[in-house]
Amino acid sequence: MLNPSPPVPNSSPYMENAVSQEPTRTLVDLAARGNNEAVEVLCDRFRPRLMAWAHGRLPAYARGLKDTEDLVQEALAGAASRIALFQNHEDQSFLHYVRKALHNNILNEIRRAHAQNHIADKLSQERVSRSPIDELIDHESAERYEGALMEMSPQERDLIISRLELDLGYRDIAIHCGLPSPDAARMAVSRTIKKLATRMR
Repeated sequence: MLNPSPPVPNSSPYMENAVSQEPTRTLVDLAARGNNEAVEVLCDRFRPRLMAWAHGRLPAYARGLKDTEDLVQEALAGAASRIALFQNHEDQSFLHYVRKALHNNILNEIRRAHAQNHIADKLSQERVSRSPIDELIDHESAERYEGALMEMSPQERDLIISRLELDLGYRDIAIHCGLPSPDAARMAVSRTIKKLATRMR
């Protein structure tokens, strides 16, 4: 664990240098050794897509307590403060961890809005998510999706989340997952989606 935790920048231009082209796993290892530039690149890599993902999932009545940027920043900061977790455990996925933390932040904001506005808590019935994956699966299937996702390898989870949930392009997926080309990323995503569908059945 880094002490103190590396700073998480609020915003910065995406750096087109050698570090910015490293796979996420390599950046996590660098960050765990105290490389603040690696932390910055990790945050820059996923912040825009996480912002879009969170915005579509936060109901209008829950906005204003904290904005989407706050929720994304909290999730990234939490992941940065626990960066050694991903270095020491081969089954951990940085992107999966951040996505789960962000989802929990969103649910907490919804519950806070319910409490402040005396709204009955109907989270189990409410459709919070509106990502591309939500257009493909219903509420009942969502549980099977999460279960199947957890049975897959960290890289397979990253491929699924990157493409179906965050809608990353194949070039970005290739960089994130350490694949040699966008075409390789496209093939890997296709294979992994088929595997996911089989597990969900």
